[in-house]
Amino acid sequence: METTLAVLGWLQNTLSTCVDLQTATGLTEYELKDNIYHLMAEKDSSFPYLVHVIRDAEWPIGTKDYSLDIWTFSENGSPTAEAQALAIKAVLKKNKLLIGNRINTDGDEVIDGRIWWVYGNFVETDNENVAHYETVWSVRYFAKQEVPEAT
Repeated sequence: METTLAVLGWLQNTLSTCVDLQTATGLTEYELKDNIYHLMAEKDSSFPYLVHVIRDAEWPIGTKDYSLDIWTFSENGSPTAEAQALAIKAVLKKNKLLIGNRINTDGDEVIDGRIWWVYGNFVETDNENVAHYETVWSVRYFAKQEVPEAT
């Protein structure tokens, strides 16, 4: 689990320091970092925010699903909220923010890692002013303690 938390920390840092993502969300680096949640957002979280999780995280080696959900809100209704969600998704894919980027965690917890896009789509919400865009990525990394030559 320590390896997974290190990878999630790297992802949060990579996302929050991206200037194009800050522009698309309208948030500063520090606001964006505070608006990236693991598993689920806090009650009364301010929009827009991102929620991420790595599935099958208990395995230190292998390919896992990484979900990064985009949540946006607009008083003008769903089309405006959806447009912002799509703009955020476009930044993630276009700038290769995550795709092809080597995962580099603090403390060298991870020997090597890669992440790539799988799919994305809108998920229906109960509120017409809220848009939820789900993205799914594949992430593959190797925990240092699981690679004998590296220890």
